[in-house]
Amino acid sequence: MYIGQGDYRVGEKGPWRDPAQLDRQLTLNARYAVDGSVHFSAKQIRADRLRSVTLYREHHYAAPALLPPMARLPVNRPTAPRLVSARRAASGTVTVDWQPGPGPVPAGWALYLLDGPVAKLVATGRTGTAVTGPASGTYCVSGLDRSGNEGPPSAPLTA
Repeated sequence: MYIGQGDYRVGEKGPWRDPAQLDRQLTLNARYAVDGSVHFSAKQIRADRLRSVTLYREHHYAAPALLPPMARLPVNRPTAPRLVSARRAASGTVTVDWQPGPGPVPAGWALYLLDGPVAKLVATGRTGTAVTGPASGTYCVSGLDRSGNEGPPSAPLTA
């Protein structure tokens, strides 16, 4: 898939006038086990012409994901953080306050919503950004080092 310049820009002539064109290409890539897609320009993604990026993001990338570990990068996993509090907003979202464990300070975080014995990744972010979950429930958080390696999760906290 090519999102870039020339005759192939979303919103241009031909099949690229259809906002679902990119979504169909990603579906085809998944069917034939294509390992990835290349976007020529982040500018084109941010432009979200015809809401085509929104369409395929909702269909193919609706849930957050952690970076895959890369053996060539340094590993400095943080220790388990501690959940301090959770506040529910009128909108139904939950903001979680946490503190890093002893040792290396995490570069980022991963927030999980527990559903029985299963934990579902619901958000990720950089340390210093708000940790917000989609709904009330039981949460745990883990720290991420700058290479994306995940440390152990915190003890759960119900909001």
